[in-house]
Amino acid sequence: MSQFSIRRPVTVFMLIVALLIGGGIFALRLPVEYMPDMKLPYAAVVTSIPNATPTEVEELVTKPIEKSLASIENVDTITSESSEGSSMVMIQFNWGVDMNQATLDMRDKVDTIRGSLPDAANSPRVLKVDLNATPVITLAFTGDQDINKLKPIAEDIIEPRLERIAGVAAANMSGGQERLVKITVDQAKLQSYGITLDQIRQALSANNVAGSAGSVYRGNTQIQLRVQGEYKAVSEMGETPIPVGKGSVKLKDIATVEDSVEEVTTISTFNGKPSINISVTKATGGNTLSIADSVKESLEAIRKDLPPGTQLEMVTDASKPISDSVHSLIEHAILGLIIAAIVLLLFLNSVRSTIIATIVIPISFVATFMMMYFTGQTINIISLSGLLLGLGSFVDFAVVIIENIFRQRHEGKSMLQGAIDGSKQVGNAVMASALAQIVVFLPVVFVDGIAGVMFKPLALTVIFSHIAALLVSLMIVPMLGSRWMPTVPDESIYSSGTYKGINPIVWFNIGFEKFKGGYRRILKWGINHRKSVLIITLLMFVAAGALIPMVKAEFIPESDTGEFSVTVKLPNGTILEETESVVQGIEKEILKVPDLDKMTVTVGSGGLSGYSGAAPSNSAQLSVTLKDGHQPTDTVVEGLRKKFDSIPDAEITLASATGLSSGSAVNINLKGDDMDVLRELSDNLVADVKNIPGTVNVKSSLNAVREEYEITVNRELASQYGLSATQILSAVNTSFNGSVATSYRTGDDQIDVKISLPEQDRHDWSYLNALRITTSQGIDVPLSSVASIDKRAVPDSVTREDQTRQVQITADIDGSGDILTVNQKIDALLKSTHFPEGYSADTGGGQNEQMMESFINLAIAILLSVVLIYMVMAGQFESLLTPFVIMFSIPPTLIGVLIGLVVTGASLSVSAFTGYIMLVGLVVNNAIVMIDFIIQLRKEGEDRDEAIIHGASERLRPILMTTLATVLALIPMAFATGDGNETQAPMAVVVVFGLSFAALITLILIPVVYVILDNIIQKRKDRKLKRQAKRQLKKEAKLQKSVHI
Repeated sequence: MSQFSIRRPVTVFMLIVALLIGGGIFALRLPVEYMPDMKLPYAAVVTSIPNATPTEVEELVTKPIEKSLASIENVDTITSESSEGSSMVMIQFNWGVDMNQATLDMRDKVDTIRGSLPDAANSPRVLKVDLNATPVITLAFTGDQDINKLKPIAEDIIEPRLERIAGVAAANMSGGQERLVKITVDQAKLQSYGITLDQIRQALSANNVAGSAGSVYRGNTQIQLRVQGEYKAVSEMGETPIPVGKGSVKLKDIATVEDSVEEVTTISTFNGKPSINISVTKATGGNTLSIADSVKESLEAIRKDLPPGTQLEMVTDASKPISDSVHSLIEHAILGLIIAAIVLLLFLNSVRSTIIATIVIPISFVATFMMMYFTGQTINIISLSGLLLGLGSFVDFAVVIIENIFRQRHEGKSMLQGAIDGSKQVGNAVMASALAQIVVFLPVVFVDGIAGVMFKPLALTVIFSHIAALLVSLMIVPMLGSRWMPTVPDESIYSSGTYKGINPIVWFNIGFEKFKGGYRRILKWGINHRKSVLIITLLMFVAAGALIPMVKAEFIPESDTGEFSVTVKLPNGTILEETESVVQGIEKEILKVPDLDKMTVTVGSGGLSGYSGAAPSNSAQLSVTLKDGHQPTDTVVEGLRKKFDSIPDAEITLASATGLSSGSAVNINLKGDDMDVLRELSDNLVADVKNIPGTVNVKSSLNAVREEYEITVNRELASQYGLSATQILSAVNTSFNGSVATSYRTGDDQIDVKISLPEQDRHDWSYLNALRITTSQGIDVPLSSVASIDKRAVPDSVTREDQTRQVQITADIDGSGDILTVNQKIDALLKSTHFPEGYSADTGGGQNEQMMESFINLAIAILLSVVLIYMVMAGQFESLLTPFVIMFSIPPTLIGVLIGLVVTGASLSVSAFTGYIMLVGLVVNNAIVMIDFIIQLRKEGEDRDEAIIHGASERLRPILMTTLATVLALIPMAFATGDGNETQAPMAVVVVFGLSFAALITLILIPVVYVILDNIIQKRKDRKLKRQAKRQLKKEAKLQKSVHI
């Protein structure tokens, strides 16, 4: 191939131009996202069944749905939560399942049992959990006016404008109150007229109708008839006649009718001002960056149309981390390129050859983008870091070829001949090392689980970019080398010692020649003292092993996004006003934080409780964003956590948003049947877990019970008064909750008309006992005479896993804790706890389990990679022992990696593992280049020890060049701080430290191992020869004997 490119330079040039044009077009078409399109294998079936208690929901809805779903294939676990009026069954499938097919299967199964669910239950909905469905942008609309005046403005101006933007799926609003017509009944007057609440309801709905009533003919035309009896104004409702005996009474005489607003169920504020929150979600498959940009552009126009005194602020912007991390990666790539170029220039002392080597990088990038486009990848943090990791080894191939062409030219060959021989001589080694890099990443493509889904894009980009770099190096470098390198720098100057100039490059090379001399001396010593070298290496391993306890482990490196959330939960039944006053105390503390940028607060339902129905009035959610250049989020969170500990009765959870989280760090599943036993066990465990240092936000899914009054109707007594259970329910409901009688239409809106009792009676417990139900005969019956009222405790929700009741106890870990040590303590705790018969606890499903699973998968992938490399080498060198020598360069990397993780404080995570896989491929490179050359020298007839010293010192330059280029190019990435870097830093740290240490050790260790193995082979050969000689002697002796006879 290199021969072809040297002979036909114009063809090669045209091919490359075509590649650049094509690649450029496709690169622009690649979608840009934050994370790879991770098809999360989760789906849920959500069913609402109004007014049912959690235990009823569990029996009537959740269990049948769980049973029907259990037979779907590829299901990992089924969990469910049954709470007041709603059931949610979550299925986790195995990773890599086609979710569209899976949800179809779920719909089929749910449809089969649809008929057996209670009539009151609404149709079950099947939902997929989509990572990219989080809002692209959230906005807060605040103003000086009353929040209810702001709501119509948001509905009429902001919402439609946002939804018109291409790619926006929906703009959802929360906050503010809906308009409502309230009819408040005077209880005393009702009793004196003997009117029931039902009569008022019927009168209102009977007098508020409109509809088509057939048609009449006039000549040949048919004209529609329409009866119009709807209320035109709120005041008309007061005139509604309510029949009493033979006459009637007007509604306004027995009740007040007012046009007002619904009760406050949620309070939203932005930076302390009441606000309406608007979240913008993108359609699936949309490009987050471009949608966010068009939303931001339209905000300017929308703001112009808003009335004065109102503000529309952007609260979160999902495209910021994407553009940040993409920009930082591009910066690192450019920095890395420049650094690599400087390293090459220093070693080669030739500007032209440096350009030839670095030109490979952009062309390989473009070719990679083209392959990514055709395999349906997207540009995201993970795939980009794959490109960056490959930066160093791109140059690698080119450097090895150029360096060798240089050597050929020094031997006095012509420009053309030098290029041909030079590229031929190392062609084999370059092919081998490229193959090594490619096969190293093949196993990652097939890893299962979350790690596989996350790192497949990285593995693919690495594989693509290496294929590209190999082809480009083999085509371009020899071609340019044969046409464009007329002179080669004179290298005799470096070692003659006569140079007196000031050129820094020359002085660098003079220093390098001295270094090379030193290296030869050390190498000679090493070859003669082989045992000492092995012992020193072993000691280094032992020393590094001592560092292992100091390395922290986590699943996915946490990124400091500068955002954190506070969830507040007060005891069940706390009223909204009480919750709000607690939250205001918390707001005051947060407003004192010096780096505060934005804070949104939602008290009560609304907010993020869309999945499971309404959040009760005892909970609140605060999300806080800090300014750029803030102190670490964890420090802020820790400080606040200490302050909030003193708030009584409130369960306050602070969590910093860490980019991509995956389950809680600590997860205990308690299983059993009896709720009371489970409650006792869970309370004890929560207390024990809280005592473990490093744990925060310890929670149990078995919420505190709440009290409710159960009104049991005595059917016999009721029937004597002519009352049915329905009438009693409706009377109690209207009295305490208010019931909607009809709706009033104005323009586009429908406004509910609600009948209820005066506010003060509605919340009074004594009034429940005294509640009188008026029968159609006009008799007042006290509720207590037809029903018994009992107080009882019910759980807030019932959770199940794999069809048995279970309680989950979860906790997070603060900065001081380490996921492994905390979980070891948890395991010890569970072992020492005594569980009654039929109850058990395990720690599955949390972050810890996923972490272990991914680590094991990746470790297997690394082993597979090593085996694959061995196979490739064996094939390339046509020998079983040579690759064995090369594999010896892998273990020393561990020393560097451990030192690196301890020094930088990076933790062992999925990213670090991926970096290690990359590292294995890079290290093997160096050894291949060296051994390949030594073998060639021996073939040319040099003595073994001579060949080793000659070969190793000749290959010192390309090995140091590629190592330095790779290490220095990755340094910006390893030590950069900032959003989106946390995922890539560990990869770079592992490569930088592992490669630098391994390079130093391999330069001595590999030749030594080579000698040891070679000696063994030689001894076996000698023995063989001796045996053959002995046999020969015996044969001859026999022959002589037979001759004598």
